[in-house]
Amino acid sequence: MNAGKTVLIVDDDHDIIESLTLIVESAGYGAVAAESVDECFTALDRCRPDAIVLDIMLETLMDGLTLGSKIRSDPRFGDVPIIVISSLEEYASIPVRGHTEAANAFLTKPVAPDKLLYSLHSLID
Repeated sequence: MNAGKTVLIVDDDHDIIESLTLIVESAGYGAVAAESVDECFTALDRCRPDAIVLDIMLETLMDGLTLGSKIRSDPRFGDVPIIVISSLEEYASIPVRGHTEAANAFLTKPVAPDKLLYSLHSLID
């Protein structure tokens, strides 16, 4: 069902990337990883993901939302669903308040596998 669909995972924590990669691959998705804003743009130049999992805090606080907005403004990727993740629960309402263009869903870290897969299934299947 998920064969051929790819999820781009953007997080500056290598352990989080490994964990999320295992989750998405266990459900049959392909995974591409990026540990920085620059790596994200490089990955986007190489492939068009079916969804993006994006940490809010990358090199600096809120880089993820800025990156999400830039991705949304690119006509090649504007319709790609973005799931924003953060360990800071106080940012849970940010995508809803004024940054809806940067995210389709928000999950707190540690990301529960069932919640991530539910979000992916509902956004790209």
